[in-house]
Amino acid sequence: MNEDNVTPEIQAFIAHARNRTRAFQTQRGYLSCLRTIGKLMVENWEVYCIKPIDVDCDGNIAYYPADYLFKGKPIPKFVLPMDAGVAMTMFCHLSQKEQPSRKRQGNHAIDLTSEVVDPTNPSRNTITMASGSLINFISAVKWWHGYEDTAKGKKRVAFPENVSEQLRELCNGYKKEVGLKRKRGVMAASEGKEALSQAGYEALCRYMYKLKPTGHSDRWSETIFFNLFLRIQCGKQCQSAVSWRPE
Repeated sequence: MNEDNVTPEIQAFIAHARNRTRAFQTQRGYLSCLRTIGKLMVENWEVYCIKPIDVDCDGNIAYYPADYLFKGKPIPKFVLPMDAGVAMTMFCHLSQKEQPSRKRQGNHAIDLTSEVVDPTNPSRNTITMASGSLINFISAVKWWHGYEDTAKGKKRVAFPENVSEQLRELCNGYKKEVGLKRKRGVMAASEGKEALSQAGYEALCRYMYKLKPTGHSDRWSETIFFNLFLRIQCGKQCQSAVSWRPE
């Protein structure tokens, strides 16, 4: 398609299609987070002072239909708006959940078997999720509050401001906790990021320099953005590697 012949209507349609694709992918990720949260609530049902999920007349947990939004596992009917105590309890459990073991940073890893377990912080010596993952779960809960589908019985509910403020403080504290784990060698310093060598950086740059516009979907601006983003990202990773160097 010749870009000179693209009408404003076609450009608007292309932009709309791209936005729908991004929204679809984001929605699927959020729904996956909500299913994980629902499963965690069911497993720890007895610790909540207020029921976090609706139940039917027989006392069974209520779910939306299995084919709701996307085919797959059903989503529980959370009690909305979410109570502050329920939200803090649930996200504290989520942040302490042990993740699959990964290779630690060799020369500054500690011997966890020699440390005494801290009862006030039981996950101090365990590998937990990255701080960015916890933020994604919180975003999923906020998105679910604002989502509306009256045909399925899902109404839009305002997310409480006091809960949002408490979760913000929780995220800030968890970021510091993850930072200490990385410094002590409990979690890898490159948690959540793939290591990028100098050879890999040069290969990506050479590839992007050879790209050229092929139509309305590939423009010069994409190549320029990628090179600038890659330079900044590489610089930040180098700074992180230096800052976590053992003393």
